[in-house]
Amino acid sequence: MIMGNKIIKVEDAFITIGGYILSILKNKELQVDTLYSKFLEIYPKHISFEQFTYAIDFLFMINKIRIKHDDVLEIVL
Repeated sequence: MIMGNKIIKVEDAFITIGGYILSILKNKELQVDTLYSKFLEIYPKHISFEQFTYAIDFLFMINKIRIKHDDVLEIVL
């Protein structure tokens, strides 16, 4: 599910969801629940919180975001 293919639609891929997450976090740091709310406002289809957290895990693994404190996320520059 990292990238789209014949079975997984591109809009369901972690890399696509991650791009939207990074665009929200571009200028600020946010708690995960606030980030999810803002994500749902701009993403064209509903994504479950579980799928959303998998995308966050993916971004963390590729060192694009970090946990600042508690559950506050920020972009790694």
